[in-house]
Amino acid sequence: MVSNDHRNERRDEWPGQLELRAREAFDEHVASLDAHARSRLNQARQAALDAARNKQRVIAPRWLVPAGSMAAVAMIASITFQYLHGGAPGVDKPAVTSAMEDMEIIASKDDLDLLQNVDFYEWMDTADAADGEAG
Repeated sequence: MVSNDHRNERRDEWPGQLELRAREAFDEHVASLDAHARSRLNQARQAALDAARNKQRVIAPRWLVPAGSMAAVAMIASITFQYLHGGAPGVDKPAVTSAMEDMEIIASKDDLDLLQNVDFYEWMDTADAADGEAG
């Protein structure tokens, strides 16, 4: 029976033996290649190494990330401030309120069958208003 210490030693040696066998197989294969193929492989390797060295790793300057974050925070703060203090200048408040009411109607889970004949309901509303003024 094999002891646990012996198994652990074999596990520690195994990657080393695998690497040695792989290296030997690779060297044998390279030795069997002709000079032209070895030259082309070496040129391809050198071109890949040069491309890796010359590749620019940083896409944007380091200062751009904090500056962009600060700009986003400033934009969110200004939008929040405008929303809390009456909206943007030049925008009619009833129009904004009407738009918000429309969004609430659309977002609600109520039956939307009443919204099919909107023109009829608008006509009915204007007719009632005209009768109220006449009477």
